[in-house]
Amino acid sequence: MILSAASDAPVAGADTARRQAAFLAVLAIFALFGLWVTAASRGNPAIGWMLMFAPGDFAAPGTLWPFLVSLQTAISPWLAALEVLAQRQFGTAAPVTVGLYRFCLVGAYLVAMAMAWPSLLRLAVATALSAVFLWATVLIHPATPIVYDVVLPFLLLAYFALLRIGAAPAQPHAHLVLAAAGFLLALAELTRPFMILFVPLLLVAAWFTLRDRARFVALALPVLLIAGAWHAHQWMNHGQLAWSNHAGFNLIRAWRMVPYPPLIAEPGNAPVAAERQPNLNTPEHGENSRRLRRAVLDYVLATPLESARHMAERVAVFVGAGHQIDDRVVEHPVLPAYDFVVRYADILALAGALSILVAMLAAPRRAGDMAGRIDNQAIAFVALSILVIAITESGEDARFQIGLLPLIALAPVPVLLRRDGAPRPWSPRTRAIAIAAAMLAVATIELLVSGAARQAMAEREGGRVVPPATGVATKGTIRVAQFNVRGGAWRDRDVELRATAACLQGIDLAGLVELRGGGPFGLKETQAAMLAGATGLAAIDAPAERRWWAPQFGNALLTRVPVDRWKSGPLPRALGISHRAMLEADAVVGGRSLRVIVAQVDNIDLVEQVAAIERAFRAAPSPAVLLADLSTSGRMEALASLVNDPAFVVVTNQPPMPDAGVQGGYVIAKGVRKVAQDFCKGGVSMSPRIAVELAFAP
Repeated sequence: MILSAASDAPVAGADTARRQAAFLAVLAIFALFGLWVTAASRGNPAIGWMLMFAPGDFAAPGTLWPFLVSLQTAISPWLAALEVLAQRQFGTAAPVTVGLYRFCLVGAYLVAMAMAWPSLLRLAVATALSAVFLWATVLIHPATPIVYDVVLPFLLLAYFALLRIGAAPAQPHAHLVLAAAGFLLALAELTRPFMILFVPLLLVAAWFTLRDRARFVALALPVLLIAGAWHAHQWMNHGQLAWSNHAGFNLIRAWRMVPYPPLIAEPGNAPVAAERQPNLNTPEHGENSRRLRRAVLDYVLATPLESARHMAERVAVFVGAGHQIDDRVVEHPVLPAYDFVVRYADILALAGALSILVAMLAAPRRAGDMAGRIDNQAIAFVALSILVIAITESGEDARFQIGLLPLIALAPVPVLLRRDGAPRPWSPRTRAIAIAAAMLAVATIELLVSGAARQAMAEREGGRVVPPATGVATKGTIRVAQFNVRGGAWRDRDVELRATAACLQGIDLAGLVELRGGGPFGLKETQAAMLAGATGLAAIDAPAERRWWAPQFGNALLTRVPVDRWKSGPLPRALGISHRAMLEADAVVGGRSLRVIVAQVDNIDLVEQVAAIERAFRAAPSPAVLLADLSTSGRMEALASLVNDPAFVVVTNQPPMPDAGVQGGYVIAKGVRKVAQDFCKGGVSMSPRIAVELAFAP
């Protein structure tokens, strides 16, 4: 039997023996290619997620079952059990981390190619995509080669293949085939927690594929017995449905503008062994996860328009992520082609899913028939996965893409039906319009991808800056300020400009962060220039990143005193979406030099960035002042050595300052003494402006 992509049913005798032999030869050649390209590939154990556990931890008899019963965090229970049993039997988890890993890695693409047959065009496309995707996976995935990343797509494709076979009217063993399909779907559901969102939809779609009660029961029963039993246990014993007590921490990585809510202590998170990460498999971690999820939900409900824009941006980031995982970038000739192909594959999947939805709404009587088409189900799964992953996680987009590649290699084409049930035909004129529209869309998308890409601003230096007027030298003190102006949230420019400038009156040196640039191509006035004009101060604009062919986001120093020299350079970046920079300037106050540092950290990369800022501040000649947004979202340990140093003057708007909203600003100084301080809540900033009057030490 050969799987027919055109009819969603097995066909026999439809092709000549020569065509079938050629098809099998293609599969054999690809299998040999797969064995060659994956010869050195191996995965990390699923039980080793977050480096908490290892297969050997439960190799002793009587330890595996209690571990599985207590499992609350996002570790696949069946994969973990396989790894532990392999460790017991063979002294190593290699049967899973090497054997199963390579089998699923290559096997998923072989199943996709088999499902593309007997269409020669689709087989050719699927083979070409499979070769590029498999090779790229072998290059990309070693950054975080967790076994379940390749197991899940294999299980899903095998499920779709068995569903297609079991749906054939003349299939003599339909119930056994469909029971096997249900078993694979249950395993897929217990591979990744987010699958709980998709399995109900897949079961509904399977009903429209089968249209037979007995066959559907054969498919659904294993899912209910296996996955349903696991979730019932999780709900009754741990109060969670998706067996993940870490989802909130993943979610807030994608919503880095949301401040951390107060979190409870996790006293039981001591590592289970030396050189392990903290044990997250605790109820307290689950409570903190729920608090983070609630914080993000509250933010979305409070700012629906801004949240919708952020979601669209997150999807664009996922689609354009390319092959970089964390800070690991591999150079190989196949990867530029992969980046290009996978970007448009994602876009086509999203467009295909949208076209299916529109067709179902336009022909509701045929909606069930369209939902029952397995090609449509594959497209919908890819598109929904992109949407869910993009808005619930950040930093490992290229890794999550790997789990979708075999489904994309299937090259499913939407099946759109007319009201009479017949497929919609494509006339020559329609084809010509579609080709022209596709070419225009490609050009437009490439232009948008190029413009939207975030690029770190290179290190820049400048010479003497003289403000329009001075007057600090006669005061004997200097008034400095730190202010997060939240420039991207300005709606009414004049109102926000006046409110922000009002908080900067009487300031001699102001370190500002989150300033926006002058729009595409830099055609408009930057916010730093606007504030300089509104306050009468000179501006040193020090953007951190470039987008839309111009500097677009970063820091600035507004000054009433001369500056002899300044330089700005990027801060370390690994997982964060945007770039951050640090500005250092030597201001001249009454004939004395004052080193001024302006910076902002990203919540994701804060540890490395805080360390870089602290090194620069400690190395700066005294006197010096740091004007920085060091918001650590409650993770104050990163700042401990800096803010607790008794040699420094430290003023912050961090809690317990009442009614201040989101805080994270700091003024930290050395070689001076504090005379006075005050705060100002102005503009749309969530952080009050900090002002500190400083006097030089004698």
